[in-house]
Amino acid sequence: MQAKSIWLALTAGAFWLLMFVGTHLPKNSGGREYGLDKVAHFSAFAILAVLILLAVSRWRGGLAWFHLVGVVALLSCYGIFDEITQALLTTTRKADFNDWIADTLGAAAGALIAFYFVGGTSRGSKNLGSEK
Repeated sequence: MQAKSIWLALTAGAFWLLMFVGTHLPKNSGGREYGLDKVAHFSAFAILAVLILLAVSRWRGGLAWFHLVGVVALLSCYGIFDEITQALLTTTRKADFNDWIADTLGAAAGALIAFYFVGGTSRGSKNLGSEK
């Protein structure tokens, strides 16, 4: 495994941990969010999907469709876990179906963005995910 793939994996792991901590902190009871909460969910899961898939691409030498499906499925399941544990571990948060939808759509968008920039399974090509 190349050093860059290790750094990408560590960055993805650190971002994921930061997301978990951030979503389990007590929520401010002040003003309305006006939908920005969904934008935050979408964006965070899109960024996490990109980071994971870039690490996978460096490790595997490219991406295949099943990498995208696997990451979206993984992050969608994590989104369910995150919503449930927020409701269980805090008194200021609740599980929200629409947050999970935003999580899943963000993961799918991030996966498609990563696939576009990495360029699939073309080993040896000079793109973001290639070894050369």
